[in-house]
Amino acid sequence: LLAGTGAKTLGGEGELPGIVYLTQDGGESWQAVVTGDTTIGAVEYCEQDPQVAYAAGERKIYRSEDGGLTWASYGDQTRGTWGPPGLFPGTPIDIQIDPDDPNCDRIFINNYIGGNFLSTDGGKTWSLATDGYSGASVLGLATSSTDPSLVYAGVRLAMFVSEDSGDTWESI
Repeated sequence: LLAGTGAKTLGGEGELPGIVYLTQDGGESWQAVVTGDTTIGAVEYCEQDPQVAYAAGERKIYRSEDGGLTWASYGDQTRGTWGPPGLFPGTPIDIQIDPDDPNCDRIFINNYIGGNFLSTDGGKTWSLATDGYSGASVLGLATSSTDPSLVYAGVRLAMFVSEDSGDTWESI
């Protein structure tokens, strides 16, 4: 069993560290197997191969191929996070591994701020997994005075544009 921890404290007084814990004895004892991230919002084993597991933090994605004993991490050090270029994930909510992928490389992660993301290479690279807006909090909205189908949305951690009156969105 794996468990993820970490949280931003109320009132902005700091953070509790993000840690992934592993138990191999039904919860009698636990060991920290991933440390140093902010909130670990989601962990998941692959049904097709239980040796493969994922954990998602705000800064990195983690993949284990030995049942959670050791982990590789993926993220963009320049941006200090992971996810599609131009988008920031925020806190991960859930990980789903494609049940038709025998290699457990195709994964979806839903996030509180950034939306739904897809990786087809085990967490190394990401794309937005929706045609529409990702679900982040909208802070500003503007339309073009010369082209009413052109809409801009300023969201908490990114900018989006729609060229078809909001039917589809693209990060900018």
